[in-house]
Amino acid sequence: MSGEEEKKAWESGGRVLIKRSGGVLVQDLELANNSWTRFKGLMFRSSLPKHGGLWLTQCSSIHMMFMRFPIDVIWLNSKRVVLKVSSSVAPWYGMAFCWNAWVALELPAGNAAEVQVGDELIRE
Repeated sequence: MSGEEEKKAWESGGRVLIKRSGGVLVQDLELANNSWTRFKGLMFRSSLPKHGGLWLTQCSSIHMMFMRFPIDVIWLNSKRVVLKVSSSVAPWYGMAFCWNAWVALELPAGNAAEVQVGDELIRE
């Protein structure tokens, strides 16, 4: 897959895998790539599908205001390498950040358990 094809693939959603293990991390990826979708994020939703995820571009911090459920957040650099994992960030009161991150991948709480700092995420 060329660089441009790969970029378009990430922008269109799909599945996310952990390169090290081949394990499927996200079956149904949603993309938040503009100011409105990044601002809205998961606010006001009652849940995130069990195998769902929200990919927030140009994002190094998140808040949990108006959230109804805890989430895991995987922080990635521009090469999709994991910099940090924030587990079970609490609804309403929680915040999380990673100053060097380019992407925040939000998952249902517990779904990032097998992800390690240094893992590379790939899209299928």
